[in-house]
Parts: sequence; C-alpha cells; structure tokens
Amino acid sequence: MVANIQTLRFFAASWVILLHMQPFSIPGIPKSIVQLGFAGVDLFFVISGAIMAITTNNKQQTSNNNFVADFIKSRFARVYSGWWPYFFIYLALLSQFGLLGHFVQLPQSFFLLPQSMEKNLLQLTWTLSFELYFYIITASLLFFKQETRIRCAIAIILTALAYNLYLIKTGGYLPENQANVTILQAYGASPFLIEFFLGYTAASFTKSIKASPLTAAMFIAIAAIIFSAGHYYQFKTGLDHGGMAGFFHYTERSVIFGLFSTCLVVAAIILDESGIRPFRWLQKLGDSAYSIYLSHGLCVIVSIKLCDHLGIGITNNTAASLMVMLFIYSWSLLSHHAIELRLYRLFKKILGVKIPATTTVSVRQFSGN
Repeated sequence: MVANIQTLRFFAASWVILLHMQPFSIPGIPKSIVQLGFAGVDLFFVISGAIMAITTNNKQQTSNNNFVADFIKSRFARVYSGWWPYFFIYLALLSQFGLLGHFVQLPQSFFLLPQSMEKNLLQLTWTLSFELYFYIITASLLFFKQETRIRCAIAIILTALAYNLYLIKTGGYLPENQANVTILQAYGASPFLIEFFLGYTAASFTKSIKASPLTAAMFIAIAAIIFSAGHYYQFKTGLDHGGMAGFFHYTERSVIFGLFSTCLVVAAIILDESGIRPFRWLQKLGDSAYSIYLSHGLCVIVSIKLCDHLGIGITNNTAASLMVMLFIYSWSLLSHHAIELRLYRLFKKILGVKIPATTTVSVRQFSGN
C-alpha cells in the first residue's frame, strides 16, 4: 500500500484515541483538537475509498475469473479477522464489570449488521458496518471498466449529497423527526458515502496529477483551510446535539471533513510518488491502525481500573496518559501480528481467496503507468 497512506491511518487512529481517552489527556494538545477526534473516522473512510480504488485499478470481473467473489471474501475476512477476537474480549470484559447493556444485540454486533449505535456491543463498530457496505458497492463496480467506475463513483457522491441536502431542507435532520429516520437515510444513502467515494475518485485521478512537493504542499494548505472552516463551524456557530459528531449534522461533517481528508490523502499519494515518505517509522503503527481502533477502548478501561486499584490519579496526569498511549500502541502491534494477520490468512485459506496480500506500491504501478 502507499506508504504515506499508512502513516495517515496511524494519525487517524490516534486522533480517535485522543477523543476517547478522557479523563486521560495529553498535554500540549488543544482541547478543541481533541474534541474534533471524531474526524479521524472521516479520514478513515476517505482512506478506505482511496485504497479500494488503488487496489482494484485496472482489475475487472470477466467471464473466466472470480475476482469479485474473491474481493468480497477477502474484504469481509479482513474486517471480521480483526473484529471477532475483540468481540469476545469485550463481551467478557463488559460482562465482568457489569457494563453490558440489556439492549445490546449480540448476533447483529458479531456480524456487524446495521443497527442503531447503542445496540452494538462496541459502539464504534458502526463504522465497520459502513465499511462492509462500501465493499459491497465497490464489488458491484468491478463488473464495469475503470472509466465507468469513476463515473459511477461521482454519481454516487452527487446523488448522496443531493438527497441529504433535500433532507436538511425538509427537516429530515431535525431532532424532533428522529423517530421517522428511514434505513435509506441512516444507512443506504448516508452522507458517509460521500467520503468513501471522494477517496475512491481522488485516488483514481491522482495518477494524472504531476507529482511534486509543491503540488502536495498546495493540497495540504487547502486541507488546513478546510479544517479551519470545520473548526469554526463546530465551535462558533452554536451547533447542538454533539455538533458534527452527532447524527443531525452528518451531512456538513461529511462534506467538510471529507474534503479535508481527501486533500490529505491526495497530498500523501503525491509525496509518495515524489519519493518523499516522512515518518516512515510510523508505518508499522499505521499497519496496525485497525487493531488500534478496536483495542483502544479496551486498553483505556483496563488502565482506568488499574489506576484506581493502585490509587493513581489520572486527571491531568501526564505520565499516566503517556503510559496509556504506549500501552495502546504496544498491545495493537502485538495483536495485529499475533492474532489479526494470522486469522486473516486462515480465513482467506478457508475461503479459497486467490487475491494476494497487498504490498507497498505506487499508484502508477497499479495503473500500469
């Protein structure tokens, strides 16, 4: 995979961690940046779309191969190989501490079926339900040629945007109408489709952009401007119900932080094509980003219980906060290599998947240029 994208995955996971680590806190990081940690999910979605475009570029289902079937099996195996071990860990941990709500739907949580967030065993796995949905749509595009796929991706972006703008105008995102939210609004035509296919489209077009540090810097500057606009909208316009982190402002969130994330992804690809790969040492942690995302809640719960047992105050405790971060990263590296990857290989073997493991390559290698 593109090296710099892996680094971005690490930063996306860490941003989410900062949001969920409270009451632990990392000194020197503004509170507003921590509160915008939900945007790490938006960055993940855009990255996921870009990766799907890169890894399927110039590949198409034909009458003499099973590429679509292998693609679906491989992507579902990848998601479940990471989630299922943590499903049982969280189930045991939450049961032990009496934190397992009676409203949790375990079968749906296990298979990551779409449902309201509070019914998930681990609430943040709502994002994985969307990932599986994205993969199904991507698989359907593999029956077409590359040019047609890009047109379809653009059409999906515009359709989802138009539909959700219509919902905003007609009150579909007002709190008093929450009981009337349909599966089409909450899932089928979710604004998060915009983010995924922004990444998909951007990665497809990036190979035609002249790769230079100056071009990358331009996209980073645009990302900074968009981020500033998102920061202002979140904190200065009186948003309620969680602001853009809440369901009622998902459309604005997907547009603002989707474009912000897209600019970062494009810059990452361009820098990679220019031979500039900063923070290479973070790529291993980027490889473990999925494990970081799934395990950080577990690590925080264990850390809080341990600190309580030892009588260590955790509020504004810099040492404790840094130790928790180190614990999360160390555990994630271990679980990624010892459990997640091995289980993924086993699933692929059982399913007879012939798609090879992704290696670090460039966009132009995938495009055949």
